Amino acid sequence: MTLRCFTCLLLFISAATLPAQTIFQQNFEVPGIPSGWTVQSSATDGGWLVGTPGALSSQFFGIPSNGSQRIAATNDDKCNCNKSQEYLITPLIDLSAAVQPVLKADILFGGESYQGATEQGTILASLDKTNWTPLNNLSGHDGWQTIVTDLSAFAGKTVYIAFRYGDGNGWLYGMAVDNVLVEEPANLDAALTNLSGRAFGEENVALPISGSIFNNGVMAITELELRYTVNGGAPVTETFS
Repeated sequence: MTLRCFTCLLLFISAATLPAQTIFQQNFEVPGIPSGWTVQSSATDGGWLVGTPGALSSQFFGIPSNGSQRIAATNDDKCNCNKSQEYLITPLIDLSAAVQPVLKADILFGGESYQGATEQGTILASLDKTNWTPLNNLSGHDGWQTIVTDLSAFAGKTVYIAFRYGDGNGWLYGMAVDNVLVEEPANLDAALTNLSGRAFGEENVALPISGSIFNNGVMAITELELRYTVNGGAPVTETFS
């Protein structure tokens, strides 16, 4: 049996378009709550905190790394205090020139239940930081997940965005946020988020390759052209619907 090492280059090709325009961005890499951000909390631990995933973790709410040195999190397991209304609020964001803005954020939230109480995670928007409109009620998931929220209802305005955690008046787990981005996305914009496959395979035997695509654009993607090369050979193109 002869083995070869395969080096694959994958390119996603879509219609030419303008790149996404960044309106607001925060990655929490500087210690402490960022300037202009506010925290509203009745918790005895200060509510939302910024730190390393390890420092903000506890026995039952472990925060895995998402590649960042620091993140923002509120830990109900560690505090076992009143975290029924935990708000992490952005500075005022100017959407006056935006047409179809979106919010993207990496969020860790399990949506778990314990002893009859269920935790809630919500993304909200406000013009005055008093009256809040829910935009996205989060579903529980395992691990970090990039959540995309439509902000088009607030296009042409200035707005506050809040990440709200509630422990349902019980002793639950918590929520973490990182890589907050508000942007005017391109119409078509796809990204390869992971690629997996064996590094070695037998000659003339099919070698499965798999991956995941994230749609960064506004339009639904109904067809995608994938092009790849193996060991610098002739490009191979395949279209997926």
